[in-house]
Amino acid sequence: MPLLDIDSHGIQAVADVGQLLGDLLRHAGDVKPTTTIEPPLERSDFGDLQSRLSEVFPKSNADTAQPTRSHQWAVLETAVRDTFGRLLAESSIDAPDFVRVWNLLDLLCILEDLELCDPALLFWLIEELLDSQTISGCRKIFDYLESRRQKITSKHFASKKLVILRTCNELLRRLSRARDTAFCGRVFIFLFQSFPLGDKSSVNLRGEFHVENVTTYDQDAAKRNGATTDQMEIDGQPATATPNEGKQVTLKHTSSDAKGQGPP
Repeated sequence: MPLLDIDSHGIQAVADVGQLLGDLLRHAGDVKPTTTIEPPLERSDFGDLQSRLSEVFPKSNADTAQPTRSHQWAVLETAVRDTFGRLLAESSIDAPDFVRVWNLLDLLCILEDLELCDPALLFWLIEELLDSQTISGCRKIFDYLESRRQKITSKHFASKKLVILRTCNELLRRLSRARDTAFCGRVFIFLFQSFPLGDKSSVNLRGEFHVENVTTYDQDAAKRNGATTDQMEIDGQPATATPNEGKQVTLKHTSSDAKGQGPP
């Protein structure tokens, strides 16, 4: 596999992290010789990854550890995005060497478990990856998501749930409910399995309702279908029609929250 040319952006730490990512991806290719999504890479495949990454960053003179973590996360994200962009430019999703993208995503999942990168970085890249592919390519990406769902949603879910929700909603907008019914179902099942049952993302907190929905009932439907009525007919006297017979009744669904006032 060709070497990745990482743009340093004028920052030596970005170039060093990019070089380390290239070494880790080459090592991942040796550990996982297949060109498929399975099997996933594990933390044990990379040895002491935390110490290798800490050697890249220079010593910080900051008084607190928080600025150091923010700086390291920013440097790592810049290097990862450069690597990710070059991998996408070099191979299509149907090519065998696209396995390097799956390996990079697995590597990010390991870095997230070690709290060495932003928890939402993995789904940021998956969101961009879905936007860059056709529906056929999105199915393969979703194969990866389904196979790693339990692993990538078990930790730091609060930091990534909005990205997951936005990514799945954007994908559903692209899909046809008539032609891509099975794929839509896969997306919904992924959401249902990822989000807890009491999550507020499924609650109508504002109380907004669709007040323009109008349902029309035809009172003559039973007679046209040949159904009998409960009215008793007397010999020599024609049956009288009910006041609403032959008329249409329109019901408009409204809510007190829609206009800001209660019923009269």
